[in-house]
Amino acid sequence: MSYNYVERLKAIKETIAELRQITKDKYSRVAALAAAFVFNNLFEECWKLMNELLIAVYGYSNDDQTIKGPARTLAVSFEVGLVDSPRWKKMMIDRNNTTHDYRNENIELYFDAIKNEYIKLVDNFVKKADEEISKIESKDF
Repeated sequence: MSYNYVERLKAIKETIAELRQITKDKYSRVAALAAAFVFNNLFEECWKLMNELLIAVYGYSNDDQTIKGPARTLAVSFEVGLVDSPRWKKMMIDRNNTTHDYRNENIELYFDAIKNEYIKLVDNFVKKADEEISKIESKDF
């Protein structure tokens, strides 16, 4: 199976830059709605890259049930050190909640979490993903 780690990581970096732009100012409902939308896409790209790296670097199989879906992928990624915080689970829960919060009743809470915590978690993952992709490309792993 072929993966395009570089392109996925590039997309994550572009999306995190967009999210930073959206969240740079104080809360507004419009900014929060935009942040939630971009955040959902960012989360998807991140867990899929984690999954690919677990296969390519850490020896998991594409058929391995321990990394099927985002919850399992996040748990294993934390276990092996691909992500450095168990708060990714909370991020996943908030991502799921933003998708199903049809009246946007908690949008300000999600905005604050995205702005004050989740961007930092993604930044840390991006650094680690850069390192792992460099290993893949140099075949030093």
